[in-house]
Amino acid sequence: MESHASVLGKKALPLVPRPSNPFKVLPNELILELADVLDPADRASFAYTDRRAYHCIGGAFKFASATDRLEFLTRLDRDGFFPFDILCHECSMFHPPRSYSHWDEVEGRRACIRHGDSDVIRQGYLDSPFLPYHVFFDIVAAVCRSFRLKTDNYPVDCLADRQVYKAEGVKISSRTSARICEGRLILKTENVLLLQPGPDLLLNVKMLNEILYEKWWLTGVCGHVSWDMIWPYILNPEEEPDLKIYDRVLSKDTSTLPVLDGWDLCNCISRDGMTCWTDNDINPWFIEWHSDELWGCEKCSTDFKISVVQRPPDHPRANAIVFTSWKDLGKGVSLSDEHWREHMDTLDVRDYDEKDHRMTWASYAAQLFEGIEYLGTRVTYVPDLDEVLEELDEVGDD
Repeated sequence: MESHASVLGKKALPLVPRPSNPFKVLPNELILELADVLDPADRASFAYTDRRAYHCIGGAFKFASATDRLEFLTRLDRDGFFPFDILCHECSMFHPPRSYSHWDEVEGRRACIRHGDSDVIRQGYLDSPFLPYHVFFDIVAAVCRSFRLKTDNYPVDCLADRQVYKAEGVKISSRTSARICEGRLILKTENVLLLQPGPDLLLNVKMLNEILYEKWWLTGVCGHVSWDMIWPYILNPEEEPDLKIYDRVLSKDTSTLPVLDGWDLCNCISRDGMTCWTDNDINPWFIEWHSDELWGCEKCSTDFKISVVQRPPDHPRANAIVFTSWKDLGKGVSLSDEHWREHMDTLDVRDYDEKDHRMTWASYAAQLFEGIEYLGTRVTYVPDLDEVLEELDEVGDD
């Protein structure tokens, strides 16, 4: 009874009325006046977030320009509208990303493609011969948006790839991976070249050149420089490097470069039969100038490095020559992103002035990807090849 009385003695909590929608009590004329003072994107947001406002202005609402429409769609993009699609600025609409660099019949009708006749296709902005075949704008945009929305619709592993090429006495591993750092997608490509040592070494180097000629994309650092352009004597001891390339393209202080002619440069690593490919000691100058240095292209946000990885003395194979590059592909929001356009097959390369010179931010893409501060200056990048070399060892010799 006491407990029953205590329950009856409690005061009932007052009911707090739910706040009513203030727009319900406003006349239609006032809602229209409110909408008139808003800019087009705010007016559309107002109409699509309140049912009453939509009934007043939504049915007759039209965007006066493509810019206003795109601004509104950008807000929907940030809010996660159509999470499996990307916002295409060329089409001014959401649509699924292409799964491959080519397009099908349905995709070809889009304004951004037009069966290969659109401006962005003709100008080469959607994909580039200087990027891996599976890396093009649609998939970069999808991965970046999925990351921003914190979904797993398009994980960054979509951009991962691994290939092995081989011929008699030659094995090449090419691996691509990606990370999103500070909202930008950084692409890393690492090509590992491995030759069978012995009396046929020069013949194997010739075979390597034939593979690289056939698989020409393996020699490209970016659209402005290639590995064999900077270090031709690794692939051909009789090839003289063009020293002008260091000043014309590379964001590197060349004042410390020794004054050597082509044959002297070749002999730095090629004495006694191309020792860069063998387990013999490599010339210290080559290690200091080339193998320890992180380079950067002055015309695009690409960092790159050559590494000579010596294998254990008891291992039957020669050294591994490693070509590593890091590219900043931008945020994947728009084709006008300068970091994206720098890698395209175009001539509209950004000009740098003294205040914004590439030398001031060379190695930035590599530092972001590897998560190592001072990489390329105080810290040397050393590739981890345990898994790659094990994979190459398991590949049979032709």
